[in-house]
Order: sequence, then structure tokens, then C-alpha cells
Amino acid sequence: LSREGRLVRVLYRDEKRIDRVKQLFRYYEPDRFEELLHFVQWIEGDILDLPSLESVFKGITQVYHCAGLVSFSTSDFKKVMKVNRATPTSLTSLPPTHRRLKSRGTE
Repeated sequence: LSREGRLVRVLYRDEKRIDRVKQLFRYYEPDRFEELLHFVQWIEGDILDLPSLESVFKGITQVYHCAGLVSFSTSDFKKVMKVNRATPTSLTSLPPTHRRLKSRGTE
């Protein structure tokens, strides 16, 4: 999206994760990564706390749910289901102005 010059609002829980995303930009676009990062707005939050995200969704037209969780431990089953299945379903219960949902990487 940033390659198209579109503003992207990115939700993060841990500031350390921002550096990982910046490394990906640097890897895939070594000559333009700084330019492309100007199109990214970083917002601290938790996708599992939907009521707190109401203000985050203001003014946006699409949501890309990329917060998939992968684990092979049976003790993580409930958390995996919550992040990968319940959260996209919950996102569709947002007010009509926020419902155009595109889910990536969680199916």
C-alpha cells in the first residue's frame, strides 16, 4: 500500500516489533524504505481490545488483519483461536462505517 503512496495505519503492541517491520521495508525496498515509511502511521494498541480501537478506526476504509498467531503447542490453542478466528469476526461487528474488512494471513 505504501508503494502506491497510500497512508497506512499500523497497530502495534510492542515497540520492538516496529523495528522488525522497518527491517522488512529495508530488505524489500533498500533504495526507498525511508520514503515508504513516511506513509506509515504507528499506533500503539491491542487488536484483542476492540472497544479501545474505536478511535483507531476513524477515517479508515479498510482493515487488513495481519496479526495471526502460530503455535504448535496445545496449551496455546485458545489464544490461537482468539487471535486468528475470533478477532476477525469481532472486527466485522464494528459500526457500519468500519466494516469493510480484508483479512490477510489468518485463514
